[in-house]
Amino acid sequence: MAVSSKENGELVGACGLHKIKIDRKNLIAIGCQLAKGYCGKGLGTEVCRAIRDYAFKHLPFDTVLSCIHPYNIASIRVAEKSDMKYLKEGKFLNNHCLVYGITRDEWKHL
Repeated sequence: MAVSSKENGELVGACGLHKIKIDRKNLIAIGCQLAKGYCGKGLGTEVCRAIRDYAFKHLPFDTVLSCIHPYNIASIRVAEKSDMKYLKEGKFLNNHCLVYGITRDEWKHL
């Protein structure tokens, strides 16, 4: 999905859900990219929460994940602010990542 600025409607990034396979299980993960000038302003957290909520309201998955490069501190903070918890280290597309996630039950209690 396209992410646009509330101020001027400018396209500032993209965010969406991706089917991934971890430990031989089909799962769903949030992926988000924003233009540099829009990072650190809360937009990533707002978008991540909206995508998380959409996933639990409209899709049958019991867990929503985020696979994050270990040095991407900003994305780790977005995951944490979106109520995701660190689960484990993993590999995604042959790259080392940190796996964060939230279950449907955890989401219901927010």
